[in-house]
Amino acid sequence: MLLKDLVRFIPRPLVCGLRAAQILLQKRGQTRRDTEGNCTDANGKPTLWMTYSSIDFLDSYDFSEATVFEYGSGGSTLCWKEKCKAIVSVEHYAPWFEKMKKYIGENVQIIQQTDLTRYSSEIDKYGLFDIIVIDGAERMSCTLRAKEHLAEGGLIILDNAEWYPNCATVLRESGFTQIDFCGFSPLNSFTEMTSIFIKEYIRFPYIPKPPHWTPIGGKALDHFPPDDVRP
Repeated sequence: MLLKDLVRFIPRPLVCGLRAAQILLQKRGQTRRDTEGNCTDANGKPTLWMTYSSIDFLDSYDFSEATVFEYGSGGSTLCWKEKCKAIVSVEHYAPWFEKMKKYIGENVQIIQQTDLTRYSSEIDKYGLFDIIVIDGAERMSCTLRAKEHLAEGGLIILDNAEWYPNCATVLRESGFTQIDFCGFSPLNSFTEMTSIFIKEYIRFPYIPKPPHWTPIGGKALDHFPPDDVRP
């Protein structure tokens, strides 16, 4: 008897749980780290430390010409530097800055600012950014700064947004649309929420999916459904 035949005799809740674990652990690489402790994907490449649903959304756009400002450096910095034109990251935790400073390079600038009264204002030394990530200290102050430094058609990303509802409210009241992405993220054993805020539109090109594409862990079809045929 083949394994696929045996599956028919296993309770469906158990099968679903095992498949979900396989997707997270094997296909997503949820518990994988590099030698520095930064999260990676299943192939060992740097990944954003955000919910997987938000990662999938961001992977749908071409940010190769985007500039990024990041409050809080880490594994996401290593991923952004491969995705975008340039990234500036400010870090308040001195030991972590010491780990990250070796990644400073042609398109990566990492600033150490241990004085939290000046942390959020580091962005004032620059102009506008296409993407601003709020994932560090002093998040309300960073939120107020971020909305003034975002370029037209850009994104503000607030990680762990469920813990910072007032930051989200400030952005919505400033005219931003909030899109929530809930679920698991790399390394963590609990679900969380990454929120992305936009005004009117995203100016970066969408990357079309190839024919018969499926999400990670998805089910492929060998043909297009008959109700998806273009006229």
